[in-house]
Amino acid sequence: MAVVYVDSGTVSDVAGNVSPIPSTPAAVGAGDTLVCVLCHGNNASQAAAAYAPPAGWTLANIVTSANLRQFVYQKDTVDGTEDGVTLTWSVSNGVAASFHNAVIHRYTGGTGLLKAFSSATGATAAVEDAGVTTTVNGDLAINYSAMAAQLLGVAFNGEAGGTWTRVHTYTTSPPRLQHHTAPMAATGTINGGTSSIAALTAWASHGYALAALTSTPQTVTTTGVAALFAFGGTPIICPHGF
Repeated sequence: MAVVYVDSGTVSDVAGNVSPIPSTPAAVGAGDTLVCVLCHGNNASQAAAAYAPPAGWTLANIVTSANLRQFVYQKDTVDGTEDGVTLTWSVSNGVAASFHNAVIHRYTGGTGLLKAFSSATGATAAVEDAGVTTTVNGDLAINYSAMAAQLLGVAFNGEAGGTWTRVHTYTTSPPRLQHHTAPMAATGTINGGTSSIAALTAWASHGYALAALTSTPQTVTTTGVAALFAFGGTPIICPHGF
């Protein structure tokens, strides 16, 4: 089964000394995948702040560009009771002069496993994708990008190996966020996408493959059946002919 992005919850956009409280999407099903992306601006003091996720969430990775940091967290188990709930990422040592935001994305059809992590960073007038390699047909390639200034650009273009679609943006205040996905019908690598932003700013991109569901049939051999019904080297004859 192919993995697809469905929707996102309400973004929490607050000062760096206030804990972000994003909400989950309104209708979460058991077995969905929930991922929280949290990012703070290019501020040296905020780069020393610590973030503690709510219970049941695990940090998948961090990407740093100058003093901008982008965190990705995944919910360990999704049982369908998470509809539209507000969750707190507790911040300590944050500063009021900085800002951070957090958003929770929802996906269906996958195993819930983020894999094949990659990253790209820079301080240029074009945000680059983080190339993603998929290993199972139906994997979903994902890019989360953040930029320190209010310079949200166009969707990724010019990539090879697949087609990025920008499925979510956050533009109210920095750091600004872009979320791209690329359904991968066949295994391979998608990379080389850029988003022009017309001015220099620190940016960071996270790349992942979200694993598709796979099914591996079990094989029963005649040798295994014979061994199962053997005792002391003598086969046991079943009266029903099995």
